[in-house]
Amino acid sequence: NVLIKTAVITLGFLLGAALIFLVTRQLIGQGISHGGNRKRIVGHFPMESQQYTFQNTGNEISTRSTKFIFHVSTFLQNLRYYFVGRFTGLLVYFFPAFVSLILALPIFGQPKTTRSPPGRLSFWLVCLGLILFHIIYIPSNYHGGSCSIGNRYLISYLPAFFFLLKESPKSRTLLFTALVTALLTGPIALNPVDSMASYRDVSKRATFEKFPLEISLLNSWPIDDTGHVRVDFKDYYIYFADDNHWGKELDGFWVKGNARASFVLRCWKPVTSFHIHLRNGASDNTLMIRLGKAVRKFNAEPGQHISGDIEPGKPELFYNLEGRPSYCYRAFVETEDGFIPKFSEPGSTDTRFLGVFVQIQINS
Repeated sequence: NVLIKTAVITLGFLLGAALIFLVTRQLIGQGISHGGNRKRIVGHFPMESQQYTFQNTGNEISTRSTKFIFHVSTFLQNLRYYFVGRFTGLLVYFFPAFVSLILALPIFGQPKTTRSPPGRLSFWLVCLGLILFHIIYIPSNYHGGSCSIGNRYLISYLPAFFFLLKESPKSRTLLFTALVTALLTGPIALNPVDSMASYRDVSKRATFEKFPLEISLLNSWPIDDTGHVRVDFKDYYIYFADDNHWGKELDGFWVKGNARASFVLRCWKPVTSFHIHLRNGASDNTLMIRLGKAVRKFNAEPGQHISGDIEPGKPELFYNLEGRPSYCYRAFVETEDGFIPKFSEPGSTDTRFLGVFVQIQINS
């Protein structure tokens, strides 16, 4: 009986896992070896001298203060991000596992005469159960953060996806899977050490730009240290998702020439409209800006100033670890051309390739 075999395998797995937790607890005092009171320590370190201890150095990064929150909108968002998100998507970073999951679905109906491998139901329970557990229990960090590439929590149960299949895929399916995997994550596999050292640059490749940014994970984007990716503009934060900008200057920022700068605006209350001011560089340019649901396109002459109001539509909500909401709007600014000030402005030594200067204000 398949159900009896499944129950026996599941029970054996649970008993084995319980034994591992018990042994780990006896050895280190807690059941999970990667949990506990963790800190990010920069500058002075414990035992550097008598005045520095683990208690008075560094910043705590434990999720002990995390509150359990559940919102249907965030849950549905995370279901989509889990599979196709730019930083964590199963399709993006673990394409063979994504293919295994798709082929195992009933709509691909394998022959009824094909017997299911023993314990196949258990693997379904593992995969679906842990996916739902992570996106429900820790919706703002379901991938594990910690500057990882892709979803590091998923790695612990990744092999289970390959046991969902009843039979081996056809040759053309394997070839297609290999080609897409090489396109998406081939550079990581060919140069893993450099990819891990430069983890912040992996998702900035052109291959990943079409995948959606995970707004629910704003505070744990694997882009760079939060102080660099999150820029404070007083009335809102901007989270830059790429390097197609030159950073904050006064109350705005330059977008590079012939580039698209993607970012998310995080506000503290819903916004009815934004006021934008664009200052074009020293060349004819075509500019496009998106704020929320609204998209505008302009043809700009050299040095031209363009101002106007944009209604962004309904925001997407982000909840931090304490459960406080913020109101977020996806955005990008795209330029078709640019200029180098050193070659167009007398006395300038600026060698940057500039496109347009962007200022965004919230209308009261």
